[in-house]
Amino acid sequence: MVEIVVVQMMLDHMSETHSSVPFANNPTCGHPSVVVKNIPEVNARLWKIKHLVEITPITFPQGPPQEGDYGGTFLKENGEFVVSPRLQVDSARIEETAKFIGDESKMDGPTLKKQLRLRWLNPFNLD
Repeated sequence: MVEIVVVQMMLDHMSETHSSVPFANNPTCGHPSVVVKNIPEVNARLWKIKHLVEITPITFPQGPPQEGDYGGTFLKENGEFVVSPRLQVDSARIEETAKFIGDESKMDGPTLKKQLRLRWLNPFNLD
């Protein structure tokens, strides 16, 4: 089994002190996290940028998830992979969402924008 680690980009000292940098004071938006495999190819790339990243191994405090538990899981910033049954999504809800997205009778964004623009330009056209 391949071990998986979380790589989190760290901002340099200048971005933490200047407010002109977007998301500098928000701890959740300024540090993107990436999940990568712990294999030699990835490790060689991370070695080159080790001064820019923080590597955190993923731990399973409740044990590794079973085959059907992936829908109710989340990954914390400290690398804990938590299984929560409260986050499990009902399969009927997923099917209804897929049916709604694929529905041909609803208008997509560009079509709706075009139709509303035509109504704005021709307000009293009853066609």
